[in-house]
Amino acid sequence: MNIAAANAQNREALGAVIGHVICSDTQQPARLAHVVLEPIADVQSAPATGPGYHREGLFHLQTVSLDGSFSIPAVPPGLYYVVAEQEGYISPLALFTREQLGHPDEATLRRIAHYMTSISVTAGHTTQTEVDLVRGAVIAGTVRFEDGSPAVNVNVGLLQRDAKGEWKPVRTQHLASHGSDYTDDQGAYRFSGLPAGEYLVRASIELNEVIKDHIFSSMGGTSYGDGYRLRIFPGDTFRPRDAKPVKVEEGENATSVDVDVPLSKLVSVSGIVMRPDSASTVNAAHLTLNFADGGEEVASTDVSADDGSFRFDFVPAGNYVLHATKIATVERTEVSNGPNTVPPTHTETKTLARYGDVSMPVQLTTDQSSLIVHATAGKKP
Repeated sequence: MNIAAANAQNREALGAVIGHVICSDTQQPARLAHVVLEPIADVQSAPATGPGYHREGLFHLQTVSLDGSFSIPAVPPGLYYVVAEQEGYISPLALFTREQLGHPDEATLRRIAHYMTSISVTAGHTTQTEVDLVRGAVIAGTVRFEDGSPAVNVNVGLLQRDAKGEWKPVRTQHLASHGSDYTDDQGAYRFSGLPAGEYLVRASIELNEVIKDHIFSSMGGTSYGDGYRLRIFPGDTFRPRDAKPVKVEEGENATSVDVDVPLSKLVSVSGIVMRPDSASTVNAAHLTLNFADGGEEVASTDVSADDGSFRFDFVPAGNYVLHATKIATVERTEVSNGPNTVPPTHTETKTLARYGDVSMPVQLTTDQSSLIVHATAGKKP
């Protein structure tokens, strides 16, 4: 009896939300969409861990039924945004940051009113609401090599200009999405549900080390190591400033935004990093290639722990500045991560000698395999 009374009291202290989600372009139910309540809260609360990090808690997404209805029980009293997501439709989470929702200006308030539904939940009552989903734009295309073969399993992302005019990644995945931002077996990609705006497509050709503890089983651990990456944009260019952006309106389809990988414009670069006295190579250093006229990084890599060698597997021909940093002679020890972990070990390093950074101009027209980087004198740790 005491438990029953306590449960009844808890129910009276909570509210509930029921409603429907409708596709505004068809006026049909948004079947199997997902709904979640986002509290309208003060974003100035202190972050839990590190700058800009807020521990938000747990959010239970409700799946919309086949008639478009949903029901969310046991909701604490307060003000909420009702966030609904469905593939092909604009997600409010792609439009606003947490800070904008917490402290919107007049322009943001008008956009919130257009794209989001706000409700007030009171204890012991059920709040009814209806959410309309707005059909978004589509950007799709193919990534292929210049010989016509498809670029398979290539990561593709979307960028958009921020307030400073810089291209920044766009949120393209929904909370309950099982989608992938990688090309299929035909090299095709597709982004849907995009808000109106100007976008830039970016394809990343990557060479990664993957460690798995299973082959035939679908269960197990997987570790992805940092690898070599080259980013390419529409227009056969490797720089955002030279790329061709695409502008779309709500509901518009841009389906031929292709990215061609110009193999004939790519060269390989390799070399070694020497100690200041040239007596031997170092076994630790980080190297980056940056465009000489703009400073943007085009690729990065680390020297081999064995012989101090480095290699940039494919780089666009052009003029660069090669930067070598974190140059050192180190002692490495492999330490176990514990049983049944992936990867099984991690590397701990002890610095024996540290050297100064080096920058040198590099002009690339063909493959180069004999670059020598001489470290400058530094301090022992």
